Amino acid sequence: MTRRTALATALTGVLAAALPAVAGAAIVPGSGIGAVTLGQSEAAVREARGAPVRVLRGPSAFGQRRDLVYQGLTVRFLGKRGGGAVAVSTGVRRQLTASGVGVGTTEADAVAGIPGLRCAAEGARRVCADGAGPGPVTRLTIDDGFVSRVEVALVPKGLAAPGPETRRIVPQVGIAGVRLLATEAKLRALLGPPLRTVRRSPEILGRSRELVYRGLRVTFPGWSGGNAIAIQAESARYRTRKGVGVGSTETAAAAGLSGEKCSTSGDVRSCVIGQELPGRTVTLLRLRDGKVSSVLIGIVID
Repeated sequence: MTRRTALATALTGVLAAALPAVAGAAIVPGSGIGAVTLGQSEAAVREARGAPVRVLRGPSAFGQRRDLVYQGLTVRFLGKRGGGAVAVSTGVRRQLTASGVGVGTTEADAVAGIPGLRCAAEGARRVCADGAGPGPVTRLTIDDGFVSRVEVALVPKGLAAPGPETRRIVPQVGIAGVRLLATEAKLRALLGPPLRTVRRSPEILGRSRELVYRGLRVTFPGWSGGNAIAIQAESARYRTRKGVGVGSTETAAAAGLSGEKCSTSGDVRSCVIGQELPGRTVTLLRLRDGKVSSVLIGIVID
């Protein structure tokens, strides 16, 4: 055996030994990452990956979460025990899709490499997703034009962030596809069941109920029936076509919206589009520390 042949044989052996690790590190959109798949039990994850570096527990939009943290991989479960993995995410470069998309990939290459991927601004960063759910969704966080994190998650109906196409704030009209005067049935058909329903009895409005979604609240008069009289966004994921939303500065909001008038009352500063007259529609931006903290589109009540 020549020296060159011996070297080639040795390299082949090294590469063959490395292949299982590379395959195990693959990102499979809509399925999983690094040999962990959505729906997999905790016991199966531990068998495949071993003991985690640490386990993090805490609240989430969907109830108590339990995160198994490995080197370069985080696997999320809901509840104290039982149930399958609902999300797998990574922030390291070694895990890639079959088309080579992963952390460090440009946004353009990510869109080209993952079918159905759509991107939109979300606060100071951009997010790309291949759907809104319900079901498996692959979500890429983009920072400075490059992928900084990849997550494959199982989205329950109505409880997760809607996709980029349905995150739109349309001043005087609605938010996330929900329009003023929509029925509760229409709302549920669009976004699914809410996280919770809050019933109130304020002095001016009387009985009302809020259907609370992730970063979104929709108010109806009375405790049943009626049409939506207010829609409020409290998350940076909802934005106008010009990018105005929670987190925008007052200057950016003024540049991106027409007819906006701002004023200060005590410690509260707000900007309004429209006339605050009974029966009229207004868009109200509340500001805190010079930035938008919420966007409300509603019908002025007598």
